[in-house]
Amino acid sequence: MIAAVDPMAALKPLHLPPGPAFWPPAPGWWIVALFGLALLAAAIYLYRRRDSLYRTAQQELAAIRTEFERIGDGGHALRQVSRLLKRVALSTDRRERVALLSGEAWLAYLSERSGTPFLDAEKTAAFCRGLYQVSGPDTEDLDWLFEAAGRWIDRVLK
Repeated sequence: MIAAVDPMAALKPLHLPPGPAFWPPAPGWWIVALFGLALLAAAIYLYRRRDSLYRTAQQELAAIRTEFERIGDGGHALRQVSRLLKRVALSTDRRERVALLSGEAWLAYLSERSGTPFLDAEKTAAFCRGLYQVSGPDTEDLDWLFEAAGRWIDRVLK
């Protein structure tokens, strides 16, 4: 009798092809990497821009204070500080939200934006009156304004 031969017994085991290589990555990974680099570059740019804006705003506030101490015109100093704060607000918030604010609405925005009251009730009235007077408060009355503006810039830009 002839022995039955198993035809599968004579076959060698299958050899699978090698797995995908690590390098070069698929096109999708290149896109993900480029997107990540773009996000990192944008974050660095925005951080540097904000830091530059902070330093510039603090320097301008110091220059306004120096000019006020030299000249002594309180109304001019109030208007200059308000303009500086408005420029900072316009560079960090939507134009439609900030551009038309004035008086108490402007001070309410400043308080809302920093999360703390910008000025107390008495100083708010002095600020609103001083913006439209020919001569504003004297030197000792404006220390509060420069301190409040410095704190606001710190809170908003730091």
